[in-house]
Amino acid sequence: MYYAQVYRWRELLHYLGISSGPASLLDVGCRDGFFLRGQPARLRVGLDLDPQPLPGSLLPLVRADALQAPLRPASFETIFSFDVIEHIPDDRRFLQALVELLAPGGTLWLSTPCADFRIWPAFLTARANRGWGHLRNGYSAAQIQGMLPPGCQAEFRYWNAPFLRAMTLPLHLLSFTWPWLARQGALLCAWLDHFFPRGRRGHLIACIDKLPKA
Repeated sequence: MYYAQVYRWRELLHYLGISSGPASLLDVGCRDGFFLRGQPARLRVGLDLDPQPLPGSLLPLVRADALQAPLRPASFETIFSFDVIEHIPDDRRFLQALVELLAPGGTLWLSTPCADFRIWPAFLTARANRGWGHLRNGYSAAQIQGMLPPGCQAEFRYWNAPFLRAMTLPLHLLSFTWPWLARQGALLCAWLDHFFPRGRRGHLIACIDKLPKA
């Protein structure tokens, strides 16, 4: 498991307390389904262009594009989409597609780099974005708000991640030779970062609610 995935799990689920409801959860960009494990939802489904299920996992992981997902609209109480939207050419349509899959009264949790995202040293940020497959550096809350379809309301939180951003290059290089040590370093960064969440050079987390029908 890549160190960044371990970091994001600790940040979002452990320190920020993001969790699904009890009924149904869809994880868009699920990769190996790691975020689905341990969630309280009775129905847990992953969606990814190239899912890579963990050994022994029985969770259903669907190979599909979110813009053409073979899933019933308005069928999920909670949707996760962590660090995906910055990879999508038609980001507005992607966000609309997620909202279409969300049941009325449901919640979409979305994370993405901030518009002013920077790693250290800063001149490597553009190169890192290309390596990660990012089509844009990140988003502001106003940009995400402006792409939402009618009938949604959103709240935003920030996670500045100063230690992870400072250690991105060393952890990336370490992951090639000692991936376990890179993961442990990522967990240490997450622990340190949770003391310094304020700032807009790290990640933006959006909590998007689809309003019930009148």
